Amino acid sequence: MLEKRLLGFQAVFGEWIDRSANHAKLALDAGVEERQVRIAEQQGELIALVIRSIRGDLGLNSKQQSEAPAVVRRHLLALAG
Repeated sequence: MLEKRLLGFQAVFGEWIDRSANHAKLALDAGVEERQVRIAEQQGELIALVIRSIRGDLGLNSKQQSEAPAVVRRHLLALAG
């Protein structure tokens, strides 16, 4: 009796795994990864726009303007790190 139940659970679990794999393939086929890349690119563009706007609003002198890219890069790398 216990063996039959275990075999039944094993069969249900196997079906669940197969169904999950099928859903994952459907999502990939639907272009989910491509969409995620596009969203990440858009977010990067928005961050760059915000940084440029902040730099413009600060009214930095020429020396500060030339130093700004290195400062921004350092802080973005620290954030990603």
